[in-house]
Amino acid sequence: LFTNVHRSGPWGASDIWFTENTLFDGPVHTNQYFRFYRNPWFGGAVTSAGCANPGLASCSSGAGADGAEFYGEGFESVAQMPSPTSPSYSNAYGTHAPELAAGVDWSATFVPLPGNAQNQENAAQASGLAFDRGLDSLVLAAVDAAGDPVPADGSVVATHQTIEACYADRVRINGNWRDVEVCDTYRYAADGALDQKRETRRTNGNLVAAHGYDWLVTGTTFNGVIHTTGDVARFTGPGRAGSGPETASPALAAFAQITVAAEDDIRITGDLTYEEPPCSGSPTRTGSVVTPATCDDLGAQNILGVYSQEGDVLIGHNNGSNADNAPADVTIHGVLMSSRGIVGVEDYDSGAARGSVNLIGGVIEYYYGAFGTFNSTTGAMRTGFSRAFTYDRRTAAGLAPPYFPTIGEDGVKAVLTFAYAQREQVE
Repeated sequence: LFTNVHRSGPWGASDIWFTENTLFDGPVHTNQYFRFYRNPWFGGAVTSAGCANPGLASCSSGAGADGAEFYGEGFESVAQMPSPTSPSYSNAYGTHAPELAAGVDWSATFVPLPGNAQNQENAAQASGLAFDRGLDSLVLAAVDAAGDPVPADGSVVATHQTIEACYADRVRINGNWRDVEVCDTYRYAADGALDQKRETRRTNGNLVAAHGYDWLVTGTTFNGVIHTTGDVARFTGPGRAGSGPETASPALAAFAQITVAAEDDIRITGDLTYEEPPCSGSPTRTGSVVTPATCDDLGAQNILGVYSQEGDVLIGHNNGSNADNAPADVTIHGVLMSSRGIVGVEDYDSGAARGSVNLIGGVIEYYYGAFGTFNSTTGAMRTGFSRAFTYDRRTAAGLAPPYFPTIGEDGVKAVLTFAYAQREQVE
């Protein structure tokens, strides 16, 4: 996990806390400082640069915040801590003592965020998919030879990866200009050869005209990059066969490596899973013993990157339209990044508690996006999602989404490999 500023936005925004339900086994870094409620567990190194006001490339206002905040105690500098390697404070809200199994550095080196999305745009224009407008929807699916999404149980192996991108347009049909939704669908197999077909629809979903309805060879070997100069209003996989996330058909085929890059916001509205995930199960904590997820397929090659340059990466929540909301216990496999904003839950402090965001991958963000709220007396969730994050160890070995901003940025790449079962929230 990497954050530049460990708050939910500019000064005056909400504080973000690591709570007693936080379980991390990989490196966790911020250029600012952390906040602890009760006893979150960290199996990997915890580092903070202690910047009072981090900038894009440096400690713009210098250091001076070497330490951490403990619930009900306020900020404690390293010099004030009774034991900097294992600090503990008790008050009316409980005992606040983070478990720092792999050590802590309260004055680590500042790590700048990676640069802008220009590389992704160029790559998409060269041999990816480039859109000069926002997308109404983007759907990824691992499919069989007939074009049907393969089941979640792995009983059918995907032969193709499909990408459906829909956007609003104004086209001339039978001599009349009409506002329509255009859906371009692409597919490729393991060799990367890209085919395309297009449907032009009315905005209510009824087909007006079809163009290239059969698959047409594009002559492009797909490089894995999808770029839009706008936003992605709804980003999802093919959906669930049942009510639970374990029934979600995979979004990425075993051979697929994709980066979705947008200049503005990206809203995730459904499960995005791998056909061959590197890990299975979920981490649990019994007393003081943490049992991690099982990560025994680290040779898997499918990987997804989701990147916003100027906007946020959001989990859809509490919208008036269900199509804009992610399901309960949404499952996401991928590395999520926002260069200037957050990775978080939309309208996190409203609505009901809706289970966890189950992530295998990583998070890089400028501000620390909130996922939900909790009761400071009991620790129970009140609204939004909790976090259940599984550390994808493949990123530590150098596997990265195509043309992802962290490629070549060793400092950021080192802290990209992060944690599992993270559940930190806003009070």
